[in-house]
Amino acid sequence: MEKNIDQIFKRLFGTSNHAIHHYHCPGRLNFIGEHLDYNGGSVMPFAIELGIDLYIRPNQEMKFRMFSSDFEKQIILPSDTEKIQYSKDNGWGNYPLGIIEILKQKGFSFDGYDFYFKSNLPTGAGLSSSAAIEVLTAFALLDLAAEKIDRTQIALWAKEAENNFIGVACGIMDQFAVAMGKNGHLICLNCETMDYSYVPVNLDGYSILILNTKTSRSLEHSYFNTRRAECEEAENELNKNGNSTRLAHADLKHLDIIPSENARKRAQHVISEQSRVIAMKDAISGDIDLVAGLINASHLSLKNDFEVTGEYLDRMQEIALRQDGCIASRMTGAGFAGCGLAIVENEKVSSFKNVFVEQYKDALGFDAEVYTCNPQNGVHKVGEI
Repeated sequence: MEKNIDQIFKRLFGTSNHAIHHYHCPGRLNFIGEHLDYNGGSVMPFAIELGIDLYIRPNQEMKFRMFSSDFEKQIILPSDTEKIQYSKDNGWGNYPLGIIEILKQKGFSFDGYDFYFKSNLPTGAGLSSSAAIEVLTAFALLDLAAEKIDRTQIALWAKEAENNFIGVACGIMDQFAVAMGKNGHLICLNCETMDYSYVPVNLDGYSILILNTKTSRSLEHSYFNTRRAECEEAENELNKNGNSTRLAHADLKHLDIIPSENARKRAQHVISEQSRVIAMKDAISGDIDLVAGLINASHLSLKNDFEVTGEYLDRMQEIALRQDGCIASRMTGAGFAGCGLAIVENEKVSSFKNVFVEQYKDALGFDAEVYTCNPQNGVHKVGEI
């Protein structure tokens, strides 16, 4: 692999005496706590095996030269550009360029670098490829500049890039999970206070599987911002009496004061999902029946109250749950397409994968993929070439 990377750099960027530095950032799966991060709630994500590798080398041209193994177009931009602007023409390159612009606004300056990104994260599947590339770019540049690495701060800057440069009103969960992941643990993160703890995973006899439906959607200018606005409407209505309670911590018995049915339903999901996160923190230590019940209830809430499942993810759950050995399944991510998860008895994992893929293909025509996943460490340096 190292020889191949060296040859790739020679072909794309020319020869150099500088070392090629290798960094890795995982994607993330949110075990439970969907759409709570921007509503002041707590979530329970973890970093996964799938992720993005960055091979980066200084250059003498004072340019950012970027190439991805997944896309043919190379992005080239002078490193001393006064202000980097979002451009549709840059496509995937907007994510690393966005975090570079945020870092420049914070007072950092960078010489030229050659970037080669290689990913096995399926784009648009809801496994946080955008957060991974943002966190990865920031971590690598700061490490190469011998700057102090504060992973929480990197996550916050990556969120700022997503919000203000890309234009997606996401919360902090994705960036935090890929920056702060810990092997064998979920992260219980309070997205309002940024307090967090690591929760060991104990699903004795069962495995967590990622179900990739191979369907995708774009968050920009989409329903995601609409759902966020509906949550803000519900929170504002509940706080008209002078309270300042975030929606995730409101009381279900007060929902009837929200005039809008849509806003009321969104609040129903957010508040009930927060209670499921609290219950999961204890259940994950060994109460597999409660874990399964909470996972399945989360999907129903996302379907009926938040209304972000759609045909692809509802059929995914239906097909998963009818397989022998599968005790729980739900959608993950923003919704409508992408990935879900399933909890499957270890001895049945192989047969589950084969049958699920076959039946999903028959039902919807998509070549789904299934991956076994275990919690991993967050962004880190792998080495040098």
